[in-house]
Amino acid sequence: MTEVTSKPGHKYVLVLTLISSILMIVDSIVVSIYLSIPRIPSSQTNIIVFLSFVLFFIISSYFFLRYANSGSLSATHPHIKQVKFITKSIVLTQSAISVVLIYIIAQIVIFGNYNLVSMIIVIFLSHVVAIGLLVLLVYLFVNWYLSKRSKLMLAYAFAFAMIVTTLVISLIYLSIQLSYYDPFVKLRSVKASIGDYSNYGARVLILGEFYTYASIISFISIWIPSVILLRTYFAKIGKLPYWTLVSIPLIYFLFPFLSDELGIFDSLFLEYGPNITLLYYIIFSPYKQIGGLLFGIVFWLTAMRIERKNLKVLVNTAGIGMVLLFSSSVLHGLTYVVAPPFGLVTVSYLGLAAYMLLIGIFSSAKELSRDNMIRREIYKVAGEEFDLFRNISEADLVRTSEKRVKAIIDKVEIQEYQPQGMADDESDYKKFLEEAIDEIASKLKKSSSTDSKDSL
Repeated sequence: MTEVTSKPGHKYVLVLTLISSILMIVDSIVVSIYLSIPRIPSSQTNIIVFLSFVLFFIISSYFFLRYANSGSLSATHPHIKQVKFITKSIVLTQSAISVVLIYIIAQIVIFGNYNLVSMIIVIFLSHVVAIGLLVLLVYLFVNWYLSKRSKLMLAYAFAFAMIVTTLVISLIYLSIQLSYYDPFVKLRSVKASIGDYSNYGARVLILGEFYTYASIISFISIWIPSVILLRTYFAKIGKLPYWTLVSIPLIYFLFPFLSDELGIFDSLFLEYGPNITLLYYIIFSPYKQIGGLLFGIVFWLTAMRIERKNLKVLVNTAGIGMVLLFSSSVLHGLTYVVAPPFGLVTVSYLGLAAYMLLIGIFSSAKELSRDNMIRREIYKVAGEEFDLFRNISEADLVRTSEKRVKAIIDKVEIQEYQPQGMADDESDYKKFLEEAIDEIASKLKKSSSTDSKDSL
């Protein structure tokens, strides 16, 4: 993968991430807002708004991919082929999604409706690609954990596994829901379109509950390691202010679920009607985006202390992926199918988000595992906030060394050459291998302890 000579700056890309999150918030609640206001904008206005969402999605996807590419692995790295394959796959996927979105707009403008198959293609492409990339990320974290028993890596592996579960439920939910609609969605009043499909059956309701519980578990499971990585701020702002700040996104995320279960706002909805409903949607709809921002900050704060440009880009990329992932994995945006299909642009970011998260973490681990001096230099500056990347880089180094030792042993012809002290049976070869790996791990442990002392 070639180095990009002209690339977006760090600050501009982070601002673009925030704007993208805001766009996804608006896109996912616009139908709910329409249900709460007496006068709905004209169909022509809706088409223009949806077109602006699509154009922004295409432009932002280009800059996000360009930025991630600028911090890619060097051309001499042995894993460059894997990264190239994943990058080409996501470029093709995002291009296909962009073409389908433009095609939907063309259908609406020319025929006054769009084929539901087009919408299904976008949903499946974004979900399937995101699920595949996140499964690979879970696999990497499990392997890293097996090499270096870090609870932090295990926590992230579980959290990403729960996100995969949530996306699988989301895909099944939307597939069943869309089966209730006509093949062609007509351009007409949003309220009229929703009135025709008020009951989707028990299966959808049950899946909706599963999705809710899976979302809560996945959010809490990613919140815990994020708080652990930010614990160094205890000394800077104090425990009480710190826990107050990190708890706000969790409370904000859980409050809508609790309010629905306990009926906290039921009396207000009955008394004030659409006005309080509109206010409720505006205040509480961004619950996932706010949480995603906290999870992304964990990576961005680490990146701020890194001087090496390519590594800074990679860590920032992982943070951007985390923010986009939680911003786009919103189901309520497609609860109702209307023309134009608001909520569709939001889920279109899913594959891109998973890609940036995977490439950012994977490439960072590979770059760090190549040079112990880089790890020591960065750990002195970043401190405990860098624990995740330090652990996965060391685990990756152990796994790489393990593969090399195995390759050497496989080449030894036991009948012709048998070193003294090494028995003929296979168990002694495994013991030899374990001793080699333990030696590497011991050196890494000493290096880590030295880093910790230097950072004090």
